[in-house]
Amino acid sequence: MYDKMRAGAACRQCTTLYSSPTRVRAAHTVPPRSAIRYAASVRRRRIHYYWMALHALMQCTARLILANVAGEAVLAADWAVVRGFATLGMEERARYSFRAEPDREAWKKAFELFCTAFHRPRREDGAKSKTLTVEEKRVATILRKPLPDEIETALFDYDKGFLPGLGRMSLNLEAHGGLYTLHAHLNHSYAPNVSVRHIDQRHALSRITLKALADI
Repeated sequence: MYDKMRAGAACRQCTTLYSSPTRVRAAHTVPPRSAIRYAASVRRRRIHYYWMALHALMQCTARLILANVAGEAVLAADWAVVRGFATLGMEERARYSFRAEPDREAWKKAFELFCTAFHRPRREDGAKSKTLTVEEKRVATILRKPLPDEIETALFDYDKGFLPGLGRMSLNLEAHGGLYTLHAHLNHSYAPNVSVRHIDQRHALSRITLKALADI
């Protein structure tokens, strides 16, 4: 049944088998008593995916901030990886998706939490710094170092940075919360010559298969 559901030959909610997947699936509706539960589960999955994308974005941001302290060469290398991911903003994803309306309230909440996590303490807040632990003071010192303008905008501007960044994470996010760095490098181009696939999805995605689509 699991394989049939993944192949689109059975309903994911009520396990109804489709005799003709394309035609019957289009006409199939979830049983009435399951409809509310189905709608709620769809929203839960969507919100859960947003928060996974936010977690990935915060990890990337933290790495860039640490790289900024380590030096220009380290920052440039990490920034090149982040910029290499295919990008589609959240508004654009919602516009071309037939499954869900844009959840701008969740995006705003995510941005609020994002900015709170990377809040830069001001130097004039000296009185408060006396109550900080050694680790908190170290973090404050790291956060105070300004990022290059390009990266600052790409991370902390809501429309120009955060929404595209959240969309970038969603687009390149794998089921376990990691990012498809290799996949993005090989697959996301206008004329890809390699297809990156997970042949067996019943186990942890620890093995990938590369299929040549053209001469390399």
